[in-house]
Amino acid sequence: MKNVYIIEAIPSTMFSKIGSKKRTKSKMLILVFIFFIFINSCSSVVTAANSPPKLTHGTVTPRRGYPNIDYLFTVTYEDADNDAPAGVRVVIDQVDYLMEEVDPTDVNYSDGKEYSFKKALREGTYSVYYTADDGNGGVVTTSSFTLSVTWDVGHYDIIHFIEEKVFPGVLLLLAIIFILLLILCLISIFMMLQMRKIAKGLEAKEVEKKEHEEGVEELEGEKKEIETS
Repeated sequence: MKNVYIIEAIPSTMFSKIGSKKRTKSKMLILVFIFFIFINSCSSVVTAANSPPKLTHGTVTPRRGYPNIDYLFTVTYEDADNDAPAGVRVVIDQVDYLMEEVDPTDVNYSDGKEYSFKKALREGTYSVYYTADDGNGGVVTTSSFTLSVTWDVGHYDIIHFIEEKVFPGVLLLLAIIFILLLILCLISIFMMLQMRKIAKGLEAKEVEKKEHEEGVEELEGEKKEIETS
C-alpha cells in the first residue's frame, strides 16, 4: 500500500500579511532614520546660527608702574546676537578674575559694552589676557600682553604716578588748608564785628556817663547860685 501525503495549500492571504508587516517595519525604520537626521540638522543649524562674541580695546592703566598701586584693567565685550556674557574675565598670570560692568544700565551688547577690574599688584612681570563666554557656546580669548610692575620706571611713568597719586593728594591738602583759612577768616570777621559792637556799647555808656556828670555839675552850679543869691 502506497503512502499518500496530503499537502494542504497555504492561503495566499497569509503571505500577503507577512509581506505587509515587513513593509510596515521597514517604513518605520526609514521614518525613525529620517527623524534623527532632521533633529541633527536642526541642531547644527541652531549651533551655526550663534555668532561668537568679540573682545576689543583690552588695556591696563598704567601699562608700567610702581608696586602696590591700583591697576585698572578694561575691555569691551561685543556680541552680534546681543547675548549677555556668562562671564568676562581678565587672566593675570593664569589666575582669572571676574570683571564688572562699567555701566549696568547698558543692555545693548551688539554695539559693545565695557567691563573693568581693579587690582593692586606686587613687583614683577605679569602676562595678561582677556576671555569671555556668551552663554551659548561662543568663547573668545584675546592675545596676551606683558605688564611690568617695578620701582625702576621711566620718566613718563614717574609723571603718571605723580599725576595719579601725589597730585590728587596735594590738591586735597590744599583744599583742606583753603577751607581752614576760610573758616578762620569768617571767625575773625565775626570776632571783629562783635568787638566793634562791644566798643560802640562802651562808647555809648561813656557818653551817657559824661552827660550825666555834666548834668549833675549844672545842677550843683544852679544850686550854688541860688544859695549865694
